[in-house]
Amino acid sequence: MVDRIDAQPGPAPPGPPGAPAPLRAVPERRVYAWRFPLTNASVPAVRHAVRPFVARAGLPDDEAEDLVLATCEAAANVVDHARASTQAYFDVTFESSGDDVVIMVRDHGRWQAGRTPFGAEGRGLKMMMSLAAVTLTSGPEGTTVTLRSKCSLPS
Repeated sequence: MVDRIDAQPGPAPPGPPGAPAPLRAVPERRVYAWRFPLTNASVPAVRHAVRPFVARAGLPDDEAEDLVLATCEAAANVVDHARASTQAYFDVTFESSGDDVVIMVRDHGRWQAGRTPFGAEGRGLKMMMSLAAVTLTSGPEGTTVTLRSKCSLPS
């Protein structure tokens, strides 16, 4: 796990020409990463790992629970749909800075229809989209689902 604080230059104060600008603090940026086995038992493990970090991010309770639920659905989709995986695991990354919370769930396989009964497929992505802002990126190296807290989006 990684926990770091980033800083960036602030506006230049009056002072001698060529003097370096002081650093101003930016909201604390926290990044945590986990690797889970590609098994059904990993879905509750994701929930238990991610929930405390989402809770400490300062989101409203309902928003935090929505983000945890969307993350668990993304993990369940990895277990159910990632086939021909080049790895026996998937990765979850949590990142927060101020009120911006982003969780990425990445597999290392190719999407394939899962074991969901006919007619019930496709609901997971719709559910995630109702709970968080979702970006889906898929390619030959795997699929990444990026979930962003809706309260961190511009109104």
